[in-house]
Amino acid sequence: MGIFKKSQSKKEDLSAGKQEKKEEVKVEIPRSVPAHRQAGASSPHSSASLVKHPWITEKAGRLIDSENKYIFLVDKKMNKPQTAKAIESIYGVKVLSVNMINKKGKTKRLGRSTGKIPGHKKAIVQLGKGHKIDVMPT
Repeated sequence: MGIFKKSQSKKEDLSAGKQEKKEEVKVEIPRSVPAHRQAGASSPHSSASLVKHPWITEKAGRLIDSENKYIFLVDKKMNKPQTAKAIESIYGVKVLSVNMINKKGKTKRLGRSTGKIPGHKKAIVQLGKGHKIDVMPT
């Protein structure tokens, strides 16, 4: 008879637990909007992280000397106004114009295997008279 009493008490415990679950009320907590999604908030990424580094080549050197234009490798999602604002804030110079070059990635083959060379985006930034950025190594 001891076995019967144990199984009966287990059934009572289970039925009591089911009743407790029915009495629970779900309360929905409103989600807060992240700071970068709020109206008027700035981007979550800093301008220094979006402008990767200066593009230093012979042609870039000629552009610096002749037309006061500097070339930077930038994030693929950046546009002209963002680039101008970022360069002005990082280097403390006046930007006159920005031209963008978006180079697509290429697929390359070596025998049967294929691979992908990633693309990049460059910004050609023209500075105002008297403004300079020291990007060329000496």
